Amino acid sequence: MIKYSVIIPVYNMEKYITECIESIYKEKRDDIQVIVINDGSSDNTYAICNELGKKYSNLELINKKNTGSMDSYIIGIDDAIGEYTCFLDSDDYLEDNYFETLDKYISYNSDILLFDYYKCSKSNKEYCKINAIPYGLINDHTLSMLKDDYFGNYEKYSFYRWNKIYKTSLLKKVRGNINFRVTYFEDLFLELLVLERTNTIYYIKEPLYDYRLRKSSVTHNVSTKVFDDNRLMRSELLKHMQLTGYRQRSIVNMEEYMDYGYIRYYLRSNDKQKRIAIPSSMILKNRHPAHIRLILIYKLHLTKLFKIALQMRNSKSSCLDLFD
Repeated sequence: MIKYSVIIPVYNMEKYITECIESIYKEKRDDIQVIVINDGSSDNTYAICNELGKKYSNLELINKKNTGSMDSYIIGIDDAIGEYTCFLDSDDYLEDNYFETLDKYISYNSDILLFDYYKCSKSNKEYCKINAIPYGLINDHTLSMLKDDYFGNYEKYSFYRWNKIYKTSLLKKVRGNINFRVTYFEDLFLELLVLERTNTIYYIKEPLYDYRLRKSSVTHNVSTKVFDDNRLMRSELLKHMQLTGYRQRSIVNMEEYMDYGYIRYYLRSNDKQKRIAIPSSMILKNRHPAHIRLILIYKLHLTKLFKIALQMRNSKSSCLDLFD
């Protein structure tokens, strides 16, 4: 019986993909399914994955045209046969005790298992905890709060798909409800759909995932598509939340969060993007200090000053991005 399916979308990651995949096999197990989806890589990624597929009999390599990460997730979910499914980004890696630790907690039969993680740079490994949620079983009042105000609680729940494992049956239920495709911000819609249908979450008090910080990532190299995807995701979330009957405060939180993401990338970008209209009233009603600071910088046209501050901050530690 397969207990865990691991989905790894990959695009041009020849430098990191071996370490990523090998981290799964540090624990000698025969109850894991590994699904690698090559999203039309133009470097040696596919060849490397193909060789690793010869080495590991439970590694399935799927090759497709470059249509983006959301398509890769959906293909992986369709192919998953494990009781639980986890997502692994192709430049990240798992802690040595990842599956052994999960084994201790799946007996709670939770829909989602959430855990802490490390942010890793060349010189630093920082332990990151999810804020303000007690460890252990989350249901009833706490879970209702998370569902009711998903975007207002994002620091508590964490939108990342990679610091959780999900019941595969739950992912298969929601995957058909995604009728659009983006490359960036793709976690948000899937996570919202899953959380809406979740009855219990178990929060594990251990860092099980290593998230690699790279200066060549989207945080540092912003393309026009980031902004297009932000606007598309904002529109689709708004449509879904209105049809599903979310309260207005939750919708406002979502719009503020998406606008905050847009501003973050705008300030980092060298492209001349069209500025979106951010009302001054957002500063007064916004509850997050980092959001307020970033909106002020944006509205006051202090982009150059922000980039200097960001460069100075990153030169000290790549784990500390300004206003992340």
